[in-house]
Amino acid sequence: MPIYKFSFGPDKENNPASLRSAEERLGGKTPIQPIKISRQPDPIIKEENLEEDINRDAEVVTRYLAKGFHTHDRGIKEYFSNILIPDRDTGFHKMDVKIAGGDKTIMAWQQDRENARVKLPVMSINRENAEFDSTKFSPTHLPMARRFVDSDRSKIEFIYRPTPWLIVYSLTVWAERKTDAEYVLSQILTRFNPMAQWYVEDEKLKGVVDAWLNTYTDSSDIDVSPEEHPLVRYDYSIRASCWIPLPTKIVPSILGKVDSTEIVSAETLAELNEE
Repeated sequence: MPIYKFSFGPDKENNPASLRSAEERLGGKTPIQPIKISRQPDPIIKEENLEEDINRDAEVVTRYLAKGFHTHDRGIKEYFSNILIPDRDTGFHKMDVKIAGGDKTIMAWQQDRENARVKLPVMSINRENAEFDSTKFSPTHLPMARRFVDSDRSKIEFIYRPTPWLIVYSLTVWAERKTDAEYVLSQILTRFNPMAQWYVEDEKLKGVVDAWLNTYTDSSDIDVSPEEHPLVRYDYSIRASCWIPLPTKIVPSILGKVDSTEIVSAETLAELNEE
């Protein structure tokens, strides 16, 4: 049984016949030229997987649970807590201001007043309703501010514009004498000329609140018997422009360094743009 030796190239020592041309081996006939096929590796078909390109640790959405309009309730309370009332003993004293939760709180104050435990005049602030302010709306995907959250500036926090709201507050002032109520009236009305402003700040946002006076009403007792003590009561309605903060987003930052600067003329810049 013959044994064939396969060779992948010309072997001059062991295979002298490989030195002859193809025409000599075929008896003068021209051999058929094989078709040359360049073998290339098969292209690797890669399916696009967006999940592989996303670094889940790159973006962090901070959830902030705001306590409703608690920050604005505190701001309006502090704004009206410096109203002065003339006092014979000390000269002046500041009017007491409280946040009311409804009729139950008012009734409790009336009981305290009967027991001489409340120093009049006193103001009660009640948040009646809130309406979305469409005039100050902005898209939520556009940040209004950016700030670095660490010392090496590797992360940036995107702060988005909060949702705007118009809140209606009702202010009720009780006084023992009408003179004290008029002192309070003059100080409140002069603050809205034509609008009032106060500053609020919480863990996420800080800013100035704009407020307007809607109405003032004298709700004092008029027809009372000689044995009864008339109750002096003034009511005010105020509209304030407030907000509720949105969640922020923390993303990694890309910092660059300028090694050198070069002043380029307008003609050179035009030539570079043409190229």
